Amino acid sequence: MNGGFVDILFVFPPHFRFTENNPYPANPLGLGYIVSYLAKRNIRSKIFNMDCNLPKTKNQGFQILNKMARYFVSNFRHDWYDYAKKWSKYHEIVEDKDNPVWGEIQTVLNKVQPKIVGISASIITMPSALNIAMMVKKVSPNTITVIGGPAATTNYKDLLAGEDVDFLVYGEGEQTIFELITYVLQENNKPEILPDICGIIYKKNGQIVKNQPRPLFQNIDDLPYPDRESMFMLNKKGEMTGIFSFGDILGSRGCPYPCKFCCAHVVWGTKEPRMRSVENIIREMENLINTYSQKSFVFWDDLFTTNRQRVMDLCKRIIENKWNIQWVCLMRVNNIDGELLDIMKKAGCKEIQLGIESGNDRLLTYIRKGFTVNAVREKVEIIRKADINWLAFFIVGFPTETENEIKQTERLIAELRPSQVLISICSPYPGTELYHELLMKGAISENSITNDNWHISNNYTGTMTDQQFRRIALHALKFGDTYNLRAQQRYLLKRALLAFGNKFKSRKVN
Repeated sequence: MNGGFVDILFVFPPHFRFTENNPYPANPLGLGYIVSYLAKRNIRSKIFNMDCNLPKTKNQGFQILNKMARYFVSNFRHDWYDYAKKWSKYHEIVEDKDNPVWGEIQTVLNKVQPKIVGISASIITMPSALNIAMMVKKVSPNTITVIGGPAATTNYKDLLAGEDVDFLVYGEGEQTIFELITYVLQENNKPEILPDICGIIYKKNGQIVKNQPRPLFQNIDDLPYPDRESMFMLNKKGEMTGIFSFGDILGSRGCPYPCKFCCAHVVWGTKEPRMRSVENIIREMENLINTYSQKSFVFWDDLFTTNRQRVMDLCKRIIENKWNIQWVCLMRVNNIDGELLDIMKKAGCKEIQLGIESGNDRLLTYIRKGFTVNAVREKVEIIRKADINWLAFFIVGFPTETENEIKQTERLIAELRPSQVLISICSPYPGTELYHELLMKGAISENSITNDNWHISNNYTGTMTDQQFRRIALHALKFGDTYNLRAQQRYLLKRALLAFGNKFKSRKVN
């Protein structure tokens, strides 16, 4: 991939790369939408994904995100126990300015010479995002720095605390970043007076100015499909190596459910989900299948099954097209029924993912999940009858949670026997009801960067000492990793026996 000048360079900060937990980086699908939106308006942009582990050769990194789709639809596993232990050193690693990761910024800036650098930041990647902004200003002081992504909405005070970030884009970013870029490029320098651009936050005379929010797109079918070919990484020779993402699809924006710990409605600015039409999704999938021979997909919707009939219609279209594909999606326990799972499986759904969160009814009520443990048991029986893989998400460390209640979660996992399980640490994301509750109690600070959301020493339970919680949380994470390893071994043994049986039958017939 050649360098080539761009108007704006988007950067996805390193995170998993520092913890060495995941060889396949997250796909910044939101940036893909923005790149396509800008391209329609003759603004040149590329995406530098810094969360890729450097491959040994160019070819090894060439389609790393295409492999990521296969990763999600296979029985792979994370080592979350090791991840949690390494996460405690995340800030230390980020602040090491001699880390070779940071040298890549100067290399890329020299190659593409952007007038603007836009950095995508989540709550977890804020330290990396701020470091990138600082590096950009150090290398090229006149380059305008913009931060978008979820953290620009939920953590804008933290992101503007220093002097390295010129603007934040909060809320839905496509139109906002277009108007901001257009204005900045016309001025050719940092403007002292901005027009009334909705959806931006900046500092003026040391004070934070937050413009009016950008109205949401009412029909997201009007947005162009996300760009699939502008993303790159650097290989060990310092060459820009293309990363092609063909398996990631966002069929809707938003979730209607009131989970106490979830920040989806804060980020999107509404609890009303907006859904693409079935026809629009089918056309995108058709393009990916015909153009790139894509066969594995991940639907990144906050909740894929918000509208049951729409899912049924989508599956019918996939079946009618006779596509030999497989895909993964996120469901909710109370959206599950046998007819829906059957048609999803026929349409290629290989795995559903469910946020169960706890094995205790009191805690399920506290976090507003809207179902009970017995309801989960009933739905799991439906999943078993449908014979479909399922991944279950659980969280430990909720406020008021006891050691025994965490054990209940572990026992429920052992009882339900999901295909995979992901256990994580309670994280009070800004803007959520959980965050405001803990803030009022003085359990967290307003500086969300120091809250360090994945740190196992962050104890919000109020029922255990920090030392006790660290021990119990690590045990739960280890339990999850061990469970996944054994589940994977059973899955591989089952496939081996099936293959052996089929081979034996074939020889017997012959």
